[in-house]
Amino acid sequence: MKNMLFLIIIPVMFFSVFCCSINFSNSLIYSKNLHNNYVHFENNSFNESNTFDTSEMPEKIKITLNKVKVYETSSLDSEIIGQAFYGEVFNVVTKQNEFYEIEFSAEIYGFVLTAYALDVQIKSPKIFLDTNASLIKSSFAYELKDSEFIKMDDFFLETTTRIKILEGYDINKTYCKASFDFEDEVFTYYFLTDNINPDGIGSRFVTAIMLIIVCVSIFLILYSFFRGRKRK
Repeated sequence: MKNMLFLIIIPVMFFSVFCCSINFSNSLIYSKNLHNNYVHFENNSFNESNTFDTSEMPEKIKITLNKVKVYETSSLDSEIIGQAFYGEVFNVVTKQNEFYEIEFSAEIYGFVLTAYALDVQIKSPKIFLDTNASLIKSSFAYELKDSEFIKMDDFFLETTTRIKILEGYDINKTYCKASFDFEDEVFTYYFLTDNINPDGIGSRFVTAIMLIIVCVSIFLILYSFFRGRKRK
C-alpha cells in the first residue's frame, strides 16, 4: 500500500512542479516580449516621423502621435502650454534644432518636437504591428483623460482583431493599453481587459490545471488512506 501511494504521489508532485515552471517561464518570456515590443513600437513611431528631411522646414505639419506636448520655448525644460492631438494640422513659423515653432492657436505660438510631426504633403507609411494579443469580443477603444476613461465612438473593433499590448497584461485591471492598425495608421488607446486574449498559455488556464491536480492528489491520498484502514 505504501509503495502504491508513493508511486501515485511522486508523479503528481513532479507534474505540479513542471506546471509551475511552465507558468513562471511563460510569464518571464511574455514580460520580456512585451518590453521588446514596446521599445520596438516606440522606435518605429520615431523613425516613421523622420522619413522626411527635417532640415527643410515644411509650411504645415500634422501631429502623428495620439497626444504630444506643446512647449513655450524650444526646450524640454520649458513650460508646457498645451497639448496637440493626432491629425491636427498647424502652420509652421520656424524650425529650431529639434523643434517646430507652430501657430498653436490665435496669437499663441508654441513648440513641438519634429519627431512627432510630419509634413502634411508626405503620406506616412503603413506600420505593421508585431502584435501579441487578440480581441475575443467586439470592443470600443477608450481614451484616458484626467484619470477618466472615455469611450471613443469612432473606434469599434471587431472580434479577433489583432492588437499589441504595450504596458503589460493584468487581469486585475479594468483597462489595458494597446495599439492597433486602422486605415493604414497606428493608434494607441485602452481596451477592456476582459475583452483581450494574450498570445500563449493564459495564467487562468495554468491555475485551473494546477487546482485540478491538487484536488486529484488529495482525493488519491485520502482514498489510499481509508482503503488501507479498511483492510486492517
